[in-house]
Amino acid sequence: MLIDEEEIFQETDIALQITQMAFGTTLLSITGRHHAKQRKLLSPVFSVNHMRHMLPLFYEIGRKIRDAISAQVGDAKAEVNVLGWMNRSALEFIGQGGLGYSFDPLITESKDAYADTLKSLLPNLDVNLRFQFLIPLARQIFPTWLLRVFVNTFSATSNIGRTRDNINEMFERAKEVYASKKRALAAGEAELAKQTAQGKDLVSILMQANSVADEDQRLPEEDVISLMSMFTFAATETSSNALSRILNVLAKHPDYQARLREELLEARAADGLLSYDELNHLPLLDGVIRETLRLHPPVTMLFRVYADFPPRMTTEADESCSATRDTVLPLSDPVFTTDGKQIASIAVPKGSQFLLGFMGCNLSRTIWGEDAL
Repeated sequence: MLIDEEEIFQETDIALQITQMAFGTTLLSITGRHHAKQRKLLSPVFSVNHMRHMLPLFYEIGRKIRDAISAQVGDAKAEVNVLGWMNRSALEFIGQGGLGYSFDPLITESKDAYADTLKSLLPNLDVNLRFQFLIPLARQIFPTWLLRVFVNTFSATSNIGRTRDNINEMFERAKEVYASKKRALAAGEAELAKQTAQGKDLVSILMQANSVADEDQRLPEEDVISLMSMFTFAATETSSNALSRILNVLAKHPDYQARLREELLEARAADGLLSYDELNHLPLLDGVIRETLRLHPPVTMLFRVYADFPPRMTTEADESCSATRDTVLPLSDPVFTTDGKQIASIAVPKGSQFLLGFMGCNLSRTIWGEDAL
């Protein structure tokens, strides 16, 4: 569903529309050729080579977080808000590494309005999902400008008003960063080198690739800004949750915490001298990260529909790529039906909807053994 036949197991139409309303035209809200065009432009950004360039930046931010939390613990405070610190640090990681922009000096414990906006978007969206069945109908009947006028009538304290303000804040901040990047790119290499990450961040690379792309492959400015907003949210939310969970798991397993600390100290990781490849060859660090993500994945489920028509957010040019046939899903293990027959696959008719729950796989004793939990 996610790899071999990805093109026919699509996001649901409602999910695509909600995502477009929240983030604009991005990888999360489009399919088909438009999706492929964005992925092609972004591919250099997610290369191993680019990650190697980012490592010194991550070391620097890591040291800031370490020093700030050490100072707080040194003041004999009884509690440290680890999730709060991880929210801020994840935002700074994606800010500097992704946008070439610093959001937070990470010096003292404080509230960050933008980090709070990113963290509250999903809960606010979730409350409003009771109205999701109205979205496709409203978008078909009313023009976008009228829907915006309607949404703006809600107070800032209402669920819809809070969601609207979250989305507006994210988009406006992305516009500010984009404008700053555009000025630096126009001024040339010398000005770009003065920026955070020296022009090696995600957005600078994307903007440079976009400027030299063929006209039919180029993204409009609004799409680039939407991508910035989407990446900031997606990377901050998942990274902060994963980092918090890793620290939580280590706190519950002090024996592994001590062993991991010993491995890192022996490798001089705290000095920031390890290369990308050397970090990937620390077995216990790798195991702790992978096992925590297996047991506590930041994303636990996805929805998919077996498309018998082009999803609404796909362009007309993609219609020829759309599925128009039934298919068969193989089962990892045969099962018995209620009448006693053994089957090794399931016939899937067009329009079938699926919930992909990763925990069934991640916690499977068949795959991981009796200690899977």
